[in-house]
Amino acid sequence: MRPWFGQKIDGRVADLGQMTYVEVISRAVELMYDKHQKRWVHKSYFRLVVDFINRSERQLCTPDQSAPLTALLDKVEPVCYVDVVSEIYPEFKTRLLSSEDVQFFVYLCKRQGQKPPPFVPVLDADFGDLLLKDTVFQPEYLELANGQNSQRIGVQQSHDAAQYLTRTDEPVKGIIDGVYQGHIAALLRQLHSGDEASVPVVEYIGAEFDSANDIISGLTSMNETSTERVFCLPNTAKQLPNIDSWLQALAGPRKSWLRALLTAPVIAQKSRFVDNYVRRMLRARPGRVATVHLADNKPLSLDIVNSTGALELELQCNDAGQISMTVYHKTLSTAITKCCLKLTYCPSNPLAPIHGSKNVDDNAVCQFYKDTWKASCMVPLDLEDVVDDRTVLKSADFVITEDHIFQFNSNTGNFLRQYAGDSAKGLYAPIDYLGIPAMKNVLQIIAGTLSGVGQFSVVNVFSKMELIKGIRPLCAGDNLSVTTVMRKANNTSTGKRQAKLSTIERNGQPIGTFEIDLLFRGYNIKPSKAFKREYGKKTSIILTSDIDIVVLEAKEWFIYREDAAIQLQPNTPIEFCLDSEYRYKSDDIYSSIVTTGTVTVKARGGRRVHIADVDFQHTAAKHNPVVDYLSRHAVVIETFMFEDGGYSLVDSANAHMAQAIVPDSNWDYACLAMDGNPVHTNPYIGDFVGNSGTVTHGLWTSASTRSIVERIVACGHPE
Repeated sequence: MRPWFGQKIDGRVADLGQMTYVEVISRAVELMYDKHQKRWVHKSYFRLVVDFINRSERQLCTPDQSAPLTALLDKVEPVCYVDVVSEIYPEFKTRLLSSEDVQFFVYLCKRQGQKPPPFVPVLDADFGDLLLKDTVFQPEYLELANGQNSQRIGVQQSHDAAQYLTRTDEPVKGIIDGVYQGHIAALLRQLHSGDEASVPVVEYIGAEFDSANDIISGLTSMNETSTERVFCLPNTAKQLPNIDSWLQALAGPRKSWLRALLTAPVIAQKSRFVDNYVRRMLRARPGRVATVHLADNKPLSLDIVNSTGALELELQCNDAGQISMTVYHKTLSTAITKCCLKLTYCPSNPLAPIHGSKNVDDNAVCQFYKDTWKASCMVPLDLEDVVDDRTVLKSADFVITEDHIFQFNSNTGNFLRQYAGDSAKGLYAPIDYLGIPAMKNVLQIIAGTLSGVGQFSVVNVFSKMELIKGIRPLCAGDNLSVTTVMRKANNTSTGKRQAKLSTIERNGQPIGTFEIDLLFRGYNIKPSKAFKREYGKKTSIILTSDIDIVVLEAKEWFIYREDAAIQLQPNTPIEFCLDSEYRYKSDDIYSSIVTTGTVTVKARGGRRVHIADVDFQHTAAKHNPVVDYLSRHAVVIETFMFEDGGYSLVDSANAHMAQAIVPDSNWDYACLAMDGNPVHTNPYIGDFVGNSGTVTHGLWTSASTRSIVERIVACGHPE
């Protein structure tokens, strides 16, 4: 299509009246002069530019003055017009076109005998003519296109092409299909004399088989019969074959669904392409045996078993090209669950012969996560689903045993004597035991309908365990129960965040809390289902004048108690304790805000007196006015600093104590902490997610780090 003429020297779009004389001349030469062939695209274009320059020059010259530009234009290359004009008339570089010259330039573009210019100078009643008139000439002369970009050329149907029309109002699909089939017919005539029977048949168009003889040294054995190919891998990682050679051997020499699956670099998911996760999942692993089952020398399925003979992964493809990949997972209860992923073999698309669906994968992962959680916790299959964000979950009793403490501390590297046994005080348990009984409720929420999909993308962003002040430390024999509520589920720039708060009780009495904040990377929640709750948020403010106090008392949400015996005074610390609930209209706009709470001040003797309440409700807002007001006046009443200035965990004196060694396997900690998330224990799931193996539990890192802090900072006295 034709470009818009108006453009400033720095590339900004403009109208003719906003351009200088030099900018108009420069733009006209750019669009109508072919600098590659050094000629005007049409002779009338030269006349248009010269006539505009002559008129511009006459406006600056008196009747008795000569016009030097007129004599120079025939002797200078058009690409130098701007330099010549700027040298003779410097004011042309800053003077904007007058309204008369704008009309004159438009007249030149439309005058009789003028070839339609290859641009649109102005939006007026003739816009349609300026845009389309004489456009058949443009596709014949690519140099005329703006930037010589063929994608900006509108090709009109010529007289020759019109003779092949056989239908009116033909859909675009029919036209494109006709071009496609026409190319096939032309190739068939040129290469095979029109004989389809002479065209060679291949499974799909792709790279030919690459010899895999070099992988023999990376295998313990390889046996091949007419019905199967069996590959046995060594027990040590150093002897394994590289991934490309290994997958070439599994794929076999013939083109097939298996070869396409194992050699395709990407998987097509509608309009996007993702890395082929099947290649990662099928990389060589120590001690595995892979069997390719054959029929008529074509692969039917692929099985991978571990050193104990347990089936870990299975690949199958039916006659319709539907590929099923099943990962078998051992849960904490040793029951087996299956993650079934679906793909499609499309040999007619050689650039991406394997197709998939992100939605199908996400739903399969979600169901697998639910099945795994139920099997790991050994709960009834018909357990109530978490569909309401106000659901309160209560877990069964969890009894801390001495054996469990010994195993937990051994796994996390915590060998303080308080956790090794003391006949006088009993056997202490680390504070991490606040999180262990809460994990069942946390995982139930993640597996619930409310959380949606994206379970394998979860990252532990924040976790906090806190004992109530003055409470006896956890000990062997304690019977713990947990109540869990959801604190928030909202969207961020990196994904949805989900926070839960668990209250831990011992013998029916609250002793502490466990809070965890999770990020579902790359997944979002519908804004209508997003929310955020803040409980017991304390803020202290000090108002320094009577005017400030009057302003606070005038707030609609600040309500004095009828029995309040104390009125606010300047320079008196005021403490707000608020509960807030937010509902979302969009990712950054709230649909409703509800904030309630208490206002207290200190009376004589240090006793806190409840003098007022906060009651605020609002709709459709970006901020909470109550919180904004308090944040403007907030002060820090108490601060605590280390008496000796703090501790350095990386000091050379602490280097031997400030180290944590990650176990070879996450299985033991998963059983101890009751966190059976497959990304921590199943290497195939880890590769599917893209983690290159299993990921250590975030709470293991927290526990091992805390043990280091207790040894160095607390000098071995965690209590």
